[in-house]
Order: sequence, then C-alpha cells, then structure tokens
Amino acid sequence: MEMNDRHLHRSNSNSTRNNAWKPGLDTRTRPHLRKVLAHVCLSGCLVMACSVLWLEAAAAVSADIKKEQLVPPSADVEMAQAKTDFQRGAFAQAGLHWMEAARLYEKEGRLNEQCQALMNLAYVFEQEGQITKATVTLRKALDLVQKTRNRAMAATILDRLGNAFYLLGKGELAYEQLDKGLTIAREIENRSLIAVLLNDRGNLLSSRQQFHEAFSVYSESKRLATETGQSALAATAQTNLALALLDRGHFAESEKQFDVAYTDVQKLEDSYAKIYGLLNIGLGFGDLQAAVATPRMMVEEAELRVTGSTRGVVGPGGNQTSRRDLSDYSPSGKNLVRQAHDSFAAAAESANRL
Repeated sequence: MEMNDRHLHRSNSNSTRNNAWKPGLDTRTRPHLRKVLAHVCLSGCLVMACSVLWLEAAAAVSADIKKEQLVPPSADVEMAQAKTDFQRGAFAQAGLHWMEAARLYEKEGRLNEQCQALMNLAYVFEQEGQITKATVTLRKALDLVQKTRNRAMAATILDRLGNAFYLLGKGELAYEQLDKGLTIAREIENRSLIAVLLNDRGNLLSSRQQFHEAFSVYSESKRLATETGQSALAATAQTNLALALLDRGHFAESEKQFDVAYTDVQKLEDSYAKIYGLLNIGLGFGDLQAAVATPRMMVEEAELRVTGSTRGVVGPGGNQTSRRDLSDYSPSGKNLVRQAHDSFAAAAESANRL
C-alpha cells in the first residue's frame, strides 16, 4: 500500500538541531547578561562606571543562580517551557523539557500528567523522523493509562499511536488503533476528541484512496472542530480535504477548498501550526498547478476526444462527473503559481513575527 503522509500535520525538519539547548547554558540568566552587555557598550569616558556596573550585574546573576538552585525542579514548569519551545518550532528543546517532565511526574506518582508528557515527547520524535522511538514512547503511555480510569486520555494515546503506525507504513495497525480510539471517544461523547480522530482517520482513508469516505470524514471533522473551538484543527481538516480532492482529480473543487483553507489558516495566531499550514497549502497549490499542466492529462483528454469515452466518477457530495470535466478544468482567478507564492510569503511573515 502506498502511503501518502502529506495529509498528516507533520514535519521531519531538522532545522532546529543546530539550535538545540545546551546543558551548560541557563537561559534564565539572559536578562541579567543583556544588562551587563548594555553597560559595556557605554562610551570610553565611562569605563570606570561601566566596571562598577559590571560587578553589580555579575553579583546579581550570582545571587539569582544561588536562589534558583534552592528551588526544586518543577514538572509543571518543564511542561510549560516545552509547550513554548514547541510552538516556536524548537523541537529538540521541547523534547528535553518533556522528557524531564515525564521523569518528575513519575517520581511524584502523577500518572495522567506523565502520560501527557510522554505523548508530547512522542510527537517530537515524529518531527525528528524517529518514528520507532515515538511508537515505543506511546506504548509506554498506553500501558500507564490502563492504571487510570481516564478514557479520554486512552483514546488520545490510541490516536497518537495510530498516527505513528501510519508513518511507519503499517496501515492495518494504524486503522486498528484509530478505530479503538474513535469508539472510546464516541462512547464518552467527547466531540473535541472525535474531531481529532476523524481527521486522522481521513488521512488513512486518503492513503488507501478511499476518497469518497475521506471527503465525508474531513468535513465532519472540521464541523466538530469549529463547534468545539479548535480552529487550528478545523483549518487542518480543511486543508486535508483540499489535498484529498486534488489526489482524486477534482481540480476545480480542490482549488476552491484550498482558498477556504488559506483563509482559515490566516485567521490563526502566529505559531508553528500556522506556518506549517500555510506551507502545506502553498505546496498544495503547486501540486495542483503541476497536475493541471501534466502531459498525462493532455493525453487522456486527447484519448477522450477520439473515443468519446467518459468514465464516470463520484465527486464530493455524490455528484457524478467525468474525466472530460476534469481535463477541461482551468484555474480561476489568480494563477496557481501566484497562490502558492502568496502562501509561502504569508508563512515567512508569520515566522518573522514569532
């Protein structure tokens, strides 16, 4: 089975590795160091004054470090810092904080929080392409959650595990985990969680080329995500719907849905999710442009004109269409290259604002 992982909201970018957190660098001292550097930059006639200020600032740094050493590490603080790092794309740093949080939660016997930290850590492993590590981490979380009665957490872990198997190309195992998670989410009537699981099921259906079912699943996921205030997930489901339409060959409808997705993503606050969403849409427009211009389409169109054959296919909403309809499609409004460029430019602007 050929897997198509572009529907998943994932990235294997290694761009953050060179900026990884170094154990010897305490980022909490940086405000004081900036004060020190500001004093050093004074003019030469204030050298003596600068020296005094330098000593005072250095003393303040030393005092603060001593105070901080007396405060025991907090798992909750580690979780908060990891979230901040992850949202700005610093995955390696986020992973270190989530790993430490999991260790501290285990020490405190806080199983639910430990499971959450492990799930987040697994997501970092996915970003770095270490899918096997992600699977091992999620299995550990799934074993731990069995000791609690948190069914929502169990369903969430099953969703994450299903995605990990998806990335490993194990479609049957992925579908099994997602199905179990969706069953639990429906039993406990957790609409937010159902929206997440439906989006991920749509990804799997698209990879299996079960497009008609995928269209319905993505639409339902977006509806529930919108109703439950999950704007980022709603935009993701919308983008995935556009990609599925593109893969199915419904080019005109795909362009319309990409336009909607672009509008949805632009409404999000600046974050990694917004940047990735815009990049994904830009790539989608590029793929649509390539599909429209491909010689294969021109060959099929010529064949249809000669034979008069129009093999019907079922489009979104169950409407009957034909390959002639698809081959006659031409982009409306701005050209697709420009739309792709606008998406990439918006992603760059969002990144610069972070």
